Amino acid sequence: MNLNHNPTRQQLKAIFSACDDTIGHHVLWVSRNGDVALTPMPSERIPVGFDQTNPDLLLRYETFRQGTGYVGHQAAEDEKFVDRIFKSLQSEWATVTETSSQCYVDLF
Repeated sequence: MNLNHNPTRQQLKAIFSACDDTIGHHVLWVSRNGDVALTPMPSERIPVGFDQTNPDLLLRYETFRQGTGYVGHQAAEDEKFVDRIFKSLQSEWATVTETSSQCYVDLF
């Protein structure tokens, strides 16, 4: 899914559905070219320094902690949740592309 190429809710649902909430925490982030990623992190490691180890990162969301149900098939089927994230991605992307500076989103 790329925020510059007519993204859809279905694409976002596919990203969330492909993840496994039981394997660790997950970080939702967007690269400078608009690609959206949901990256798993080992459960014993909160992603401190994630921004620095991913220099292409422009937009990052609060970490989805393991076992909370915010990633995986159930999360993807929650239409309100997906819609909220989708709208937030579009809104935040419009803001960060104007400034080109990294942004952290903790409320969506």
